[in-house]
Amino acid sequence: MQTFVILRPRKGGPIQEAIILARYLSSPLAQQLLTSLAGGTTVQLLQMTDLRKLPILLPSAAEQKRIMREYTELLTIHQRIEELQERAKRLVQEAWPMSPD
Repeated sequence: MQTFVILRPRKGGPIQEAIILARYLSSPLAQQLLTSLAGGTTVQLLQMTDLRKLPILLPSAAEQKRIMREYTELLTIHQRIEELQERAKRLVQEAWPMSPD
């Protein structure tokens, strides 16, 4: 039996935004810690008891604000990349239409 667990910060807790927790969990440090806690050979699994042992580094309020600014900037950059990719795709399609005129 598999169980799906949603992790989120507690309301009023020290981590203000879920993105802060997500950024930490996707960091190389947290990934290494999660891998060390995982069991199983073919499919690695985390037991809830092991997950509770995972240390969560707590950034200061100022650091959390900085992380959120960087995240917002990353989203803007990714959005701009997608816009440029769409523009490049349109330019190629205009230069090489599917059917001859």
